[in-house]
Amino acid sequence: MQQILNVRKTLVAGSLLLAMSNVASAASEQFVVSVTTLDDVSILEVNALSYGTNVFIDAGGECTMEASAPGATVLQMDDASAAANYGDIAGTGCVDTTGQQPGEFRVTGLGGQDVTITIGSTSGGDYTFAPVGAYAIHDGSTAGDTLGTYTTAQAAAGVTTPLASSSDVGLTVAANQLMFTVGGTITIGGTPLVADQLYNDTYPVTVVY
Repeated sequence: MQQILNVRKTLVAGSLLLAMSNVASAASEQFVVSVTTLDDVSILEVNALSYGTNVFIDAGGECTMEASAPGATVLQMDDASAAANYGDIAGTGCVDTTGQQPGEFRVTGLGGQDVTITIGSTSGGDYTFAPVGAYAIHDGSTAGDTLGTYTTAQAAAGVTTPLASSSDVGLTVAANQLMFTVGGTITIGGTPLVADQLYNDTYPVTVVY
């Protein structure tokens, strides 16, 4: 009986010494958290959207501007896309002559980073405006960019596409940039417009990472 008791005492002493050893080996250090901020995203209106002096004054008239095929140069893409009826206008509320201009915008930010572009409609004024248009889809190489187009509903929901990266740079492509166009349909309200008068309205454009 005495031998068994001595063995138990030895085991208890050993466990106490092990616990004390763990406490003595504890360590505390300071570690670095590294954060690199993104370049601010910005938007520039290169050319303002204008229907020119081609719109009739009649109430209810509609006029649609084509902006879905602007060509590779306008969108700064590295493919061979050609313009197709870019800037043409048609409808019961206008005549297609000269002086009209689709909206053209340049986004600048972190190359290769996706941005979401949201374009809103206007309503409740002398006329309403529903946007449609095109944007560049950069692929990160010197060949292979593609054309993206959006409807009014897609513009309201937001379209996502990457900014050109340094490996995208070509004849017309600029790193860290993205181009898109805005056209669409204006509809004159229930009151006729005044002849020979300039009408201005605004539509919201938002670009975020």
